[in-house]
Amino acid sequence: MENELNKIFIEVTYNDRELDYIDEFIQDLRQEYQIVQQRPKWLAAASDGGETWIDIILNFEAFKYLQNLAIDGILWDGIKIVGIKYCLTPLKLALEKLSQRNENAFGLRVIRLKLQFDDITIILGGLNQNFTSIISSTFQILSTKTTHFEENLGIINQIELPITFNESIDAKGYSPYLLETRPEEFSIEYYSNLWKIIYNNGGGCTIYEFKSNSFKDCYPN
Repeated sequence: MENELNKIFIEVTYNDRELDYIDEFIQDLRQEYQIVQQRPKWLAAASDGGETWIDIILNFEAFKYLQNLAIDGILWDGIKIVGIKYCLTPLKLALEKLSQRNENAFGLRVIRLKLQFDDITIILGGLNQNFTSIISSTFQILSTKTTHFEENLGIINQIELPITFNESIDAKGYSPYLLETRPEEFSIEYYSNLWKIIYNNGGGCTIYEFKSNSFKDCYPN
């Protein structure tokens, strides 16, 4: 699996106006990964600056693998050779360096990190701090929930976190459950409060609430 996970694709889209040392960041990634693309993005002058979107394509079935881990009773912390953590370490180190280099400017703001596997897409919003702990905890939690999700929902296609509830959205067809892209909190508890789950090839959408271990309608209206 280690060799397979080195063959990943990374695309970095960023606000070209307010982010320093982005070329050095891309070069750091290209030393570790086979395919890295950079895409400058024009944003209006009212933008905060430092906005970055990262898409990662990993060529194996994560959901099936995590399900096997749950069956075997193996968790993330007990298997450091698991490829997901291994292959994301260079990205984490490069992001930390980029963030430090922009501390005295507008700062780095990772608006969205998308992990696209062969069988599932996982989207994390606003992942500016606590990068390693949040990602590893997400997969550890998911390894314990895969069977529960499939038994209740069927085929899982996408998971988004963290999710916030916006009571002001009441228009029909719009979900009040939104991906938080600019969080002020970066605790594991915050990222494991509400998850939005897309299932059955996009035919279904639900919100999983960890506290009550229950599913809620994405579109309660």
